Amino acid sequence: MSQEDLSAEWIEAANCLATVAHQLSSAIHEANNLLQVIAGSAEMIQFKAGLPDDVLKRAEVIAEHAHRVSSLLGTARELTKFPPHTTGETLDLRAAVYQAIELRKHAIGREQIALCVEVGDEPVVVCANARPTLQVVLNLMLNAEQALCERRDGRLELRLTRDAQSATLTVSDNGSGYPVEAVQAFTLQREDGAAPRLGLGLLAARWMAEREGGRLDVSGSPAGTVATLRLPTA
Repeated sequence: MSQEDLSAEWIEAANCLATVAHQLSSAIHEANNLLQVIAGSAEMIQFKAGLPDDVLKRAEVIAEHAHRVSSLLGTARELTKFPPHTTGETLDLRAAVYQAIELRKHAIGREQIALCVEVGDEPVVVCANARPTLQVVLNLMLNAEQALCERRDGRLELRLTRDAQSATLTVSDNGSGYPVEAVQAFTLQREDGAAPRLGLGLLAARWMAEREGGRLDVSGSPAGTVATLRLPTA
C-alpha cells in the first residue's frame, strides 16, 4: 500500500469518526433524557408504601444503573467536543484516570485482563486541559488492551506518582510489546502493510502531551510495553 493510499484511508477514517462523533453527541443527549425518566420513575417506586421488598430492591437497582449509564454517557459525550485549546487550565489527573477506567472497565473485564491501579488517595492537580488529557490516558489503555487481547494472563497496570514539578502516570502491560523501531518512530504500522485502524494512537497521545507542556515516553520489549506520561503539576 502506497503512502498516498494510506493517507487517503486515514482521512476517510478520520472523517467517518468525526461524523459518528456528531451523531453520537446528539444520541447521547437524547439517551440521557430517557435515562433521567427511568431513574426518576424508579425512585418514585421506592417511596411507594406497601410494595414488596423485592420490588423496592429492583427499583433501587434500576435507578442506580440508570444513573451510572448516564454518567458514562456524559463522559463519552465530552470526548466528542473539540473546544479551542486554552492555557492555564488545571485538572485532577487521578480523577481522569478513574474516568478512563470507568469507560474501559467493561471491555477489560470481558477480556479477563487483570487490572492493577495505584493512584493514591489524594487529588493530583496538573496544568492541562481535561478532554485531551483523558484522551491520552484512554489511548494508552487501549494500546495496552490491544496488546493483551489474546493473552489469558493479561495484566494492565496504572501507577500515578508526583513530585514538586510533575506528575507521572505509568501505563504498563505484559503483552507482546511493540517492536523497538515502531516505538522509536511512534508508529503503529502493521507488519503486513495494512492500515492499522487510524494508526495514530501513540502519535496523537505524544502530540497532545507535549501541547499540554508534558511528555510521553514509550518503551517496548518482549516482556511488554511501558508508557510514561509526565505533566507539570499546578
